[in-house]
Amino acid sequence: MTIAVITGTRPEIIKMYPIIKLFDSRSVDYKYIHTGQHYDYDLFLKFVEEFEIRKPDIYISADISNPVNQVASIMEKIGSVLNELRPSLVLVEGDHISDILFAPTNVSTRNLENEHVHGEVHTVGNTVIDAINLCLDNASTDSNNNIHTKGMTESSGTDELEDDDFVLVTLHRSENVDDIDILRQVLMALSDSNLKYIFPMHPHTLKRIQEYGLIKQIGEGVKIIPPLGYLDFLKLLIKCRFVITDSGGVQEEITSPRINKRALVLRECTERPESVESGHSVLCKMEHKAILEQIKGFERIDSKKRTTKSPYGIGEAAVKITDILERKFF
Repeated sequence: MTIAVITGTRPEIIKMYPIIKLFDSRSVDYKYIHTGQHYDYDLFLKFVEEFEIRKPDIYISADISNPVNQVASIMEKIGSVLNELRPSLVLVEGDHISDILFAPTNVSTRNLENEHVHGEVHTVGNTVIDAINLCLDNASTDSNNNIHTKGMTESSGTDELEDDDFVLVTLHRSENVDDIDILRQVLMALSDSNLKYIFPMHPHTLKRIQEYGLIKQIGEGVKIIPPLGYLDFLKLLIKCRFVITDSGGVQEEITSPRINKRALVLRECTERPESVESGHSVLCKMEHKAILEQIKGFERIDSKKRTTKSPYGIGEAAVKITDILERKFF
């Protein structure tokens, strides 16, 4: 029996990583296929090397001339690949028409049941918590339990940052960075708050800031650094006071028992309501005044005061998923 394991984006690699590692440890027969939706192959390989998983057995080089052509190209090529492989099972992120669906929370399970999906639903937790545990367990530590990582934090001048001495910022969603007014409002709020920020900046965000002539809006307290490897990013999550982000993945990651931080989410709605309900995330309007008020509110909160437990589990999702698959198919 052969399983086709498919990823397309970097967040999908992170979430599939614990399952791939478990498949390897249990000698599960699988073929790893990457569709290249995030088409920077070198950046993709950095994740593969960092996670110490094997390179894809099949890498689909898609047409990236525009989003429509990219999707059409991936659909056409993945169909040909699967027709040739004839796998007994396909494991993929986020497909509602699957025969078996692994939901991260009870809320997600209820949503699927309300949609009357035809497949059976299992609540297993979120594999991103597993991924965080694996990464941190594999990192070397010193006698003071400080994490040592290989990568960009040291070369970016962030390795000596003190705990709770800075706020971590990520911003990459097109609806935010492609809107000059929204981007200006965010940068002004950061500058006017007079806090220290570390901002690993996505290339697209930097491109837009340059195109819009907003470089001068970046305050002296905002340190821009290049995108980070996953372990380096986790290190900053652990050390920061709180997070300002528009990332869905970060809303999940901050709930990890190993991180347990709060985030100001620069969106008016989110697909991760569990992170809001647990008190880890707070949604915010994309307006200068609203952002600044929320930052000041976060600043008044004791950063060492922990929130509730993670709604996404403690890091057992990959084992639960693999156990269910083994009982049913192996």
